[in-house]
Amino acid sequence: MRTFSLCFFSGTLLTHCFIDLLAMDLWIKCAVIVLIVCGLSGFYFKSHRRWLAALAFIASGFLYAGFHAHSHTHQQLPEKLAGYDLILTGVVSGLPEAASESRRFVFEIEKAELPTHAGNAENTESVDLSGKIRLSWYRHFPQQLNAGERWQLVVRAKPPNGFMNPGGFDYEKWLFSQRIIGTGYIRRSELNQSLGSTGSGKVDHIRQQVQRAIQYHLEERPEKGIIAALAVADRSDITAEQWEVLRRTGTSHLVAISGLHIALVA
Repeated sequence: MRTFSLCFFSGTLLTHCFIDLLAMDLWIKCAVIVLIVCGLSGFYFKSHRRWLAALAFIASGFLYAGFHAHSHTHQQLPEKLAGYDLILTGVVSGLPEAASESRRFVFEIEKAELPTHAGNAENTESVDLSGKIRLSWYRHFPQQLNAGERWQLVVRAKPPNGFMNPGGFDYEKWLFSQRIIGTGYIRRSELNQSLGSTGSGKVDHIRQQVQRAIQYHLEERPEKGIIAALAVADRSDITAEQWEVLRRTGTSHLVAISGLHIALVA
């Protein structure tokens, strides 16, 4: 079973050899054919069943990763909705990032509507949209935006695109890895309203309480961002100078995987 697990894992890794998903389509069809051939050959070549099974697990891993990648791509916010105001109902997911003039958070979409007349919530048409979207709230945002709260928001959204500068941070790749279907910002509107707490996201709610306690007790201390990152994976208070020190000392990975370490200790 260990061998077959490694074969399946190797199949998932093969998907990373492709630059885009379009080039993967042909290979997905080939993987299906390999599975069929391995299944049929197992009846006639019994002495080679172990090798055929290993090949079948590699093909299965490739198909598993490929189908997940394709399903996420098809779920992304369509280009035709870019530039339009959407009325989204959903839940704040994870820890909101607080800055002096903005709030940034991930929003789990439950319902999406497109107003047929600007600013009119009575005349809307339903939009087939679900998943997580990364939002920014620049003006007139609530001082306390809590994890697990349900909101109705008017959003100007776009597909999850990013710049592709050599040597720079691949924002689009990061959004894809987080399964975020789009980005956007919240428009000023009377339709923006809190719909109360959902009772879900209890872990994120506890993380937020710890985050606020750290900010309160270490308000003037420069290391509060590092402590919050190590404790609850909140990196929003780490300054550019601190990130530079982490990169130069080769310790930035400690901040990235600290949550796993703390969970193991707990």
